[in-house]
Amino acid sequence: MNTKAKVKIATDVAMTVLLMLLMAFELIGRMAHEWMGIGMFLLFILHHVLNRKWSKNLLKYPRDSRIHVPAESICLF
Repeated sequence: MNTKAKVKIATDVAMTVLLMLLMAFELIGRMAHEWMGIGMFLLFILHHVLNRKWSKNLLKYPRDSRIHVPAESICLF
């Protein structure tokens, strides 16, 4: 496994853990929630930078538009 793949996996795992912690607002407190939210935002940006190739190729190949266009639109948002 190359370094980029390891960084992608680490980013996804970190985002998953932060999401769970962010949902536990009552347990972690306001200040920690805010800092974790900033961290989640930065990981979100990193995730999209690392996966920009997927976004570029999203509409590149012909597909059955009845199925793929709505599904890909949902994935973008």
